Amino acid sequence: MKTGRKLPSKNFKTPGSTTTSTSIKADENSNNNNSGSILSQALETATTSESKKKIVLPPGAGGILGSMASLAMEAQKKKLEKDNKLLSSVINQDPDAPVFVKGRSQSVSVTSTLKDNTGKFLNHKKTVDTYSGQRVRLIQCKGKKRILSKEVEVSIQSLNKMDSFVLDCGIDGSNVGGESADSSAHSTIYIFYGSKSTANKKSKAVGIAEIIKSHERGGHATIIKLDEGDNDERFYKLLKGTPSTPINPDGGDDLEAETHWAQSFTLSKYETSTQTFSLIDTKSLSMELLASDSYFVLDTVTEFYEWSGRNVDINLKDTFHQKAQEKLKSSKHRQAWVESVVLSEGGETVLFREKFFDWPDLSHEVSLNRMGFGKKKAFAVAIPYEKKSPAKMNNFEAREMISLERAEEVMKSDGKGEYEIWYLDQMKMYPLPKEEYGQFYSGCCYIIRYTYTKWNALKYIIYYWQGVDASRQDVGSSSLLVKDLYIETCNRGECTQEPERQGRESSHFLYVFNGRMVVHRGARGEFDFTSKRLYHVFGRTNETITAVQCTKVSTTQLNSRDCFILNDKQQTYLWESKGASKALKEQSNQLISQFFQKSGSSLKLVKEGQEPEEFWKLLGATTQQHKYANYQYLFEKPLTDFSKQIRLYAVINTGTIIRADEIFRFSQYDLQPSKVFILDNQVNVFIWSGSRSQEKEKKRGAEIAIDYIKLLEDGRSESDVLFITEKEEPLSFTCFFHSWDTFRFQSANGADEVDDLLSPKIEAATNFLKKYYQIVPYDQLTQKNTPPEIDRSVLEMYLSDEEFEKHLGMTKQEWESFPSWKKSEKKKSANLF
Repeated sequence: MKTGRKLPSKNFKTPGSTTTSTSIKADENSNNNNSGSILSQALETATTSESKKKIVLPPGAGGILGSMASLAMEAQKKKLEKDNKLLSSVINQDPDAPVFVKGRSQSVSVTSTLKDNTGKFLNHKKTVDTYSGQRVRLIQCKGKKRILSKEVEVSIQSLNKMDSFVLDCGIDGSNVGGESADSSAHSTIYIFYGSKSTANKKSKAVGIAEIIKSHERGGHATIIKLDEGDNDERFYKLLKGTPSTPINPDGGDDLEAETHWAQSFTLSKYETSTQTFSLIDTKSLSMELLASDSYFVLDTVTEFYEWSGRNVDINLKDTFHQKAQEKLKSSKHRQAWVESVVLSEGGETVLFREKFFDWPDLSHEVSLNRMGFGKKKAFAVAIPYEKKSPAKMNNFEAREMISLERAEEVMKSDGKGEYEIWYLDQMKMYPLPKEEYGQFYSGCCYIIRYTYTKWNALKYIIYYWQGVDASRQDVGSSSLLVKDLYIETCNRGECTQEPERQGRESSHFLYVFNGRMVVHRGARGEFDFTSKRLYHVFGRTNETITAVQCTKVSTTQLNSRDCFILNDKQQTYLWESKGASKALKEQSNQLISQFFQKSGSSLKLVKEGQEPEEFWKLLGATTQQHKYANYQYLFEKPLTDFSKQIRLYAVINTGTIIRADEIFRFSQYDLQPSKVFILDNQVNVFIWSGSRSQEKEKKRGAEIAIDYIKLLEDGRSESDVLFITEKEEPLSFTCFFHSWDTFRFQSANGADEVDDLLSPKIEAATNFLKKYYQIVPYDQLTQKNTPPEIDRSVLEMYLSDEEFEKHLGMTKQEWESFPSWKKSEKKKSANLF
């Protein structure tokens, strides 16, 4: 009779095997004494020598092994939890244990605590794939030409409509020091776009988020992009706000941020012999300043980095960290949320790299860890100009310069509120005497707290004004000291901060002083009021009129559109030009009565064309021999809106295209020796070339200016486009800048030599461009040293038609339709590559 299959009993024996009760007991005892798990014993039995017979499991044994495996995994999990608790308790027992914020690196210095000695720390090398996992950080992206990034306070008050931000939420379930117990622990990175944020800022924010994801999170992160107005509960909860919380509408001047942020960076080297820090005096940070055998501290006000080279003495690391912490805590003006970030050579974070102008950009690498098992593929994001087709560099349409809509500046008040002023001296704030209100010095920095009423509530704006001749120490300390005043003022009501740079002041800042503002050249306390001085009175509107002292007392500073004040210890002259407006004349008289007649000097009004001989003598000239910008268009066609009628453009080379971007509220300090600029003064269009500008930018700038004047169709022609160079500016160019600094470029300016547009130093743009389209013999093009105006990426285009066909075997028309890869082969064979 057949019966069904029975489950094996406990004493079931495999066929061909013999098992006694004694052996069974011995096995049970051995299992009890062995510290290993049941699963590990089974695996060891299965992997014995080949001489032993293979174990054949009977039916039903799979369920037994499955339960054994689950028991083993549960035991392993409990053991891991026990070890983690023990490690946490040991670290918490030592209150003096240093807190490290670690960066992702191939060789990051990680500090751990020994279980048997809580006072001893062990330095070892370990790869860390997370960065500050326990800390949420908010990164602001700001700038116009070069987008910079910095860490700001994690608060809804840090957001604004003008910039883009990156919110790094850290790692979910992070452990001690930011490392997650789970290797696949996830992280969320938010990208916030302000409603008025530019495409460049958005692109920078995306790049930073991608770098954090790939290089600091090992690819385990989710990037969420939010536009202003999007509702994300977690995002606003981390910022301690709600979607309905108003966001600051103004984020400050982008060009000012590019200069101000970089000036606040300080790099200090740790001297191991004296255990002190020595400040490295440099205008811009470079990788060459760091040494592999030294310790450094990088302080950016909102970020604090401890960097150590790979060849440093490890025994001094604890001392260096202690001294760095003392330096961090010694600053009374630093906000409490700023933490120290410990980095080693080779493991620098993206924010650290951003501070060095020559550090390779990590955005050129795209992480493929999740797709390619840890491999990385490099993509050339910014291809050099020489490797691109010149035709792509010329895609910019000059029509954009005309059709561009200007962003109107939002006036927060009518400027009739009250204000307090402090001046800075030796990194300390001192109240400015009331009688000095309105007087600024180019060698000093000031902090102004403006109070106004809106909707029956007190509101505050804190301005920090920085003179162009102020020391780097004063400029850096002003940004630190204003933070303390900001925190104290926030307890009274809503408060914002606004940086102001001499020559680039916002309209609202000038509204506050309402024409009662004078800027002297020099430092407060060292200024000589008895010396001979000349002041240029100018304003883009009637409410923004100010007087700025000229660097040189000369007739070349005068023009037939504005007013000027000439002062010495005995006499004060007010020179009124033919084109000066009524408001400009009235404001000049008020400035004289308030600031220039205190010394007892008499006032004498001088009109243009009726100057006495002593006036010209005081300016270093004679009645017969004097020159200044007295062009008819300055007084016959007065400007109704200076900001909209006089326009300055910067020629920007992005690597893929050369374009012209307008600079609003421009000043002479916007003109950089490495750039090319275009100025339209309604009569001529000037192309200003710096001494270190590149040839391709000069060429393209001249082409853009010619296209621009053609599109305007206002009666001007190509002959009105003029090319000028640094230090050789004519008076018709300098008169459109407020108080032109003749010593701006380290030498006397060409305005004293270039009298009019007929000077040989001024060249028509059409003639200037001829050298870029010249015919060059084949023998000269094949030489290594070609003239700078020759673009070596298109050497074939400089050949004559005959030589072109001779060496390339086709006409120029046929060449245009030729495939690019075949062009390269032809150029190589003709030695034109």
